[in-house]
Formats: sequence, C-alpha cells, structure tokens
Amino acid sequence: MDHLIDDNDRLKPCPFCGAEAEIITLEGETDEPSIGAQCVQCTSSACGAASGLIYPLMDDVTHLLIERWNKRHNA
Repeated sequence: MDHLIDDNDRLKPCPFCGAEAEIITLEGETDEPSIGAQCVQCTSSACGAASGLIYPLMDDVTHLLIERWNKRHNA
C-alpha cells in the first residue's frame, strides 16, 4: 500500500539560506539502538543551520522533527 505524502510530511527549505534540509541521526557511543539523537540540518555547508536535538528513545520522532523545522514565524 502506498502512503501519500502531503506537504506536512516534507521538510521546508532552510529559513536562512533556502537550501534543502535533511534529517540526520547522530549515533551514540554504544551499540544500544535507543541511544543517539536526531535533528534537522541545512544541507548547505556555508549555512549549517540545524534544529535542536531530539533523543527519540525508540520512538519515531520524524513527524515531530518535521513539524518543528517547518514552523515559521509570520513577520
């Protein structure tokens, strides 16, 4: 079964430089799969913007990462 991806499931471009963003996983120093952190990071090496780290503890936090990254303040 194919799952439809709507705009809420896609990362918006970096709010600072407009480059694409990606979810990255920082591995812990143990073999335990629940150790480590995830964040959203701008793909531009000149920018380097990133979200705060989330330590998922075995839960899928992809939706939370996308929601937080995509939140924009309307000026």
